[in-house]
Amino acid sequence: MEDKTKNKILFSGNPIHDWIMLIFSMTTRASLLAAGRFLHRIFWASRYSGKELNIVENDFSELPFLYSYFFEYFKENSLKRFDSSIEEMEAFHRLDCLSSRYLCDRLQEIEKRFNSKIYILTPFDRIYPEELLILPNPPPFIFATGKIEDLANNKVVNLGGIIGSRTPSRYGIKIAEEIAKYLVSKGIGIVSGLARGVDITAQRAAIRSGGYTIGVLGSGFLKIYPREHYADCIEIVRDGLLVTEYLPDDSPKPENFPERNRIISALSKFLIIVEAKERSGVFSTVESANLLGIDVWAVPGRIDSELSSGTNRLIAEGALALIDLDMLDIYSEN
Repeated sequence: MEDKTKNKILFSGNPIHDWIMLIFSMTTRASLLAAGRFLHRIFWASRYSGKELNIVENDFSELPFLYSYFFEYFKENSLKRFDSSIEEMEAFHRLDCLSSRYLCDRLQEIEKRFNSKIYILTPFDRIYPEELLILPNPPPFIFATGKIEDLANNKVVNLGGIIGSRTPSRYGIKIAEEIAKYLVSKGIGIVSGLARGVDITAQRAAIRSGGYTIGVLGSGFLKIYPREHYADCIEIVRDGLLVTEYLPDDSPKPENFPERNRIISALSKFLIIVEAKERSGVFSTVESANLLGIDVWAVPGRIDSELSSGTNRLIAEGALALIDLDMLDIYSEN
């Protein structure tokens, strides 16, 4: 019979110490990136011990001290025990910048701009997408602002991702709008990446239809990209949710968008592709969706159209062909 007390953790009552010790008590190899997932929970646990830790009034005044405390301990002990890769070390140094007053000030600036509270979600939060943990590189934390309570209270349980070309045809724009409106009419929220073209078209249609939409950024909240979608972000925050894994002043970089796309997949119960070229960026989102085992739909198009070459290939490789909006009723709980 297995001795369940063998790896029992002895808690001291000091929440900072306890969370640090929990990191180093992990029986499997703990990476620096994995430890980062505990970082924010140290703050929440120290201030809201014994309470529900998902939706709280944020007070950032203690963040610098807590982060500095953690990193001093971690730097002194982690490298002696773990054989960390270069990538993990880079992730660690990235997280290290969180130990300054800078982050606190920038988060408060975001709250003023969007007139909405900022929440930091970690894998310990109930509303952190569990599907992200299936992927090989889950975000150690996610910044979120908007109507997060709708997710926390399970008011929004069905979400569908709509993505596609940044330069769609008139037909692509029309179809993206119709799909978004139809899904909203069935009580399904829309997830997309706020990119030009299909993404923003679907999200605007969802907003106009009174639906819930989640916009996933490939940059920080103070570096909205594209800039012309700033007003859309304000609207999304009012009736939906804006999320990013990037620090407030992180600029959009090409490598950010495949990372953003995995979050789109993880938040979605199914994924719809509306127009995509043969070498489109949507394929990284599809790859994550396939890893998660969610349905991937593609809108078929003319075989002589470059904008349909990617979607037609997806269908040929096994994606579901969306030829009638009624086919999406299987995701409706109405």
